[in-house]
Amino acid sequence: MASKRESGPAGFTLIEIMVAVAIIGILAAIATPLYLRFTARAQSSEALSLVSAFKPAVTLYFHRHHSFVGATNAILGMPSARSFNGQYVGLVQVGAVSAQTLDITAKFCSETYDPDCHISDELSGHTLYLSAFVGDHGNAPTIQWVCWVNEESQYPYIPASCRHTHRRP
Repeated sequence: MASKRESGPAGFTLIEIMVAVAIIGILAAIATPLYLRFTARAQSSEALSLVSAFKPAVTLYFHRHHSFVGATNAILGMPSARSFNGQYVGLVQVGAVSAQTLDITAKFCSETYDPDCHISDELSGHTLYLSAFVGDHGNAPTIQWVCWVNEESQYPYIPASCRHTHRRP
C-alpha cells in the first residue's frame, strides 16, 4: 500500500510578506536620500565646470592689468552672463570684488523663474562661487582659486573641492 503524503497550503504567510515589505521599506528609506544627494552633486558639477572655463581668461587679464578691477564677461572675451549657462545653471558672471579679488558666480536655475528647469530642490536658486585672489609668493604674485558656497547646508550637494570653505579669503 502506498501512503499519501499530506501537504499543507503552499505560499507565504502574512508575517513573511510583512517582513519582506519592511526590509524593502528600510532599504528604500536609506537609498532615496543618498540617490538625491548624488543627483544634486552631479548637477552642481556642471556649475564648477562652467566657472572653471573662466580661469585662463581671468589669469591673463590679471597679468596684463595687475588688477581685477574692470573685469567683466565681455572684457574677458567670454559670453554674456545669461548666454553662458547650462542645463542646471542659469547664468555665469564675473565681477571684481577688489583689485586683488574676483568672483565668478554660477547661479543655479530655479523652477520659480524657469519652468524648463529640472534641478534638485537643494540647489534651486543657490549660487556657487569660484574666487580668484592674489597671493604673494616671493617676488611674483600668483592667483589662487577657492570654490565655495555661502551656506554650509549646501556642502553635501556640491563637488568635494568646493566644501573646504564657505567664504572668500
